[in-house]
Amino acid sequence: MPELTRYPDAQTFLSAAGDALYQNEPLHSLMIGVVERLTGDPHFYGDQDPYLAVITKDGVPMLAGTMTPPFGLVLSALREDAGGYISTLVSDLIASDWDLLEVNGESRYAKLFASEWAGQTGGMPEKVVEMRLYVLHQVTHPQDVPGKISLATMADHGVISEWLYSFEREALDGDRSKEHFNKAAEAQIGRREVYLWWDGGNPVSMCLRTRPTKTGISVSGVYTPPNLRRRGYASACVAALSQLLLDEGYAFASLFTDLANPTSNSIYIKIGYQPLADFDRYRLAARD
Repeated sequence: MPELTRYPDAQTFLSAAGDALYQNEPLHSLMIGVVERLTGDPHFYGDQDPYLAVITKDGVPMLAGTMTPPFGLVLSALREDAGGYISTLVSDLIASDWDLLEVNGESRYAKLFASEWAGQTGGMPEKVVEMRLYVLHQVTHPQDVPGKISLATMADHGVISEWLYSFEREALDGDRSKEHFNKAAEAQIGRREVYLWWDGGNPVSMCLRTRPTKTGISVSGVYTPPNLRRRGYASACVAALSQLLLDEGYAFASLFTDLANPTSNSIYIKIGYQPLADFDRYRLAARD
């Protein structure tokens, strides 16, 4: 019989599931990166305690689910037959009365979760984003793009705050306030996570480093204002940051793309990112 265990903190969760997750570090980089951050700050993502659960069979981890409210559930299948254990996870989330609004995971497992959620709650989940996870080990730098990359400072706070706000609305369909991104920009600059591509003395594109794991790290928040697009700035910015990360000693960099945006998928492949797996995010309707 499968056994679901909820863990009180990130460290005990990693003690139970870390080895299984790290067996495929790039594939599980989202979950690992989030949980590793929680080891340093249990409320990095919000005031509410996280949900950290692992389902095992005969002591072997099969499926992991983590949630850092207000964000949705991240799902990681630790074995090929993990789909058979999703109903146990859904049942636990319902029984423990978590306010679950979304799920994000590899496409086949996210679909199974959404179906099981519908069966147990009567709600009608909606697929809202189809994504692709890419991994890079070597950079191919774009040619003839003017400018250079630099680490953002507090002098750049205004533009970064505005671009983070615009990025969330355009790429993530978010609705958080400008005040939220004023604070987020200050925090991310302070953590030395934000990089800008400059051309002619002006910032023209942005990307972020985030969620480091043992040997990898993610790139996110890639944004160029609409009037500056199709000039190669985003490609150059991501390529330069990716090279910096590899030069620091990371074995790989990873990033997610929206499959509805063929341009971004194309440019990342050209600079060396290779597709690893498809992920889907479902909005989970309220329970009946």
